[in-house]
Amino acid sequence: MAELAELLLMFAARAQHIERRIKPALERGAWVVCDRFTDATYAYQGGGRGLDLAPIAQLERLVTGSSSGPISTLLLDPTPRQGMARARGAAHRTGSRPKRKSSSGGYGSAICNERPPSRSALS
Repeated sequence: MAELAELLLMFAARAQHIERRIKPALERGAWVVCDRFTDATYAYQGGGRGLDLAPIAQLERLVTGSSSGPISTLLLDPTPRQGMARARGAAHRTGSRPKRKSSSGGYGSAICNERPPSRSALS
């Protein structure tokens, strides 16, 4: 799949999720906890696939608006060995190939560099 097509599909799915699940829950006063929201796009498409972060930020603003973003983010940044072990397991389940990142911190840096320091926690 083309990288831009993948990015657009991620945001299309996210827009649907916001409209169908997140907004109604917030309107009811519920807490919403998401695994791999927009921060994951910065990590996977930005840090992992090397896409320019500007279009990701533009799509984030378009899809999430200013009020739908996370209040806080917990970032788990495993070592390359741990990450590749997880990727191999995911590749086995989905049939895709794991993407290699040459050095530690690439994915986490893609997220932390785009986020307010008060919102991101690197672990």
